[in-house]
Amino acid sequence: MSDLSAFVENPEAVTAVLGEWPSFHDAEIVSIALERENVSATILFKAQPYSPEGKSVHSLIRIYFEGLTSFRIVDFNEQNVMYALEVVLSGDKKVLRIDASYGAEAAFAFERARVLDVQRL
Repeated sequence: MSDLSAFVENPEAVTAVLGEWPSFHDAEIVSIALERENVSATILFKAQPYSPEGKSVHSLIRIYFEGLTSFRIVDFNEQNVMYALEVVLSGDKKVLRIDASYGAEAAFAFERARVLDVQRL
């Protein structure tokens, strides 16, 4: 199991705003947009990492995933708090797993991932 930052293009967009790559523990899935033509998904996460001073730093992180296969999501609702977000290598495939504390759980294989934008709230 690995951190998504090792498999995503443009991770510096996140670290430039937040100072480090967040764990995504207690982050929320705000939206998921699926595209059948490109077999892709854009996921908007609301992350809440802590600054070096111990203060919560809320942000929105939009990540685009392409070349999806085996996409599965269950229990999407009004909050979707994540317990963990991790990449599992399965043969030559990268599988993103989102485990929930409350709400949506998801898993899918992807070919490429890219941070589109980051906004500090």
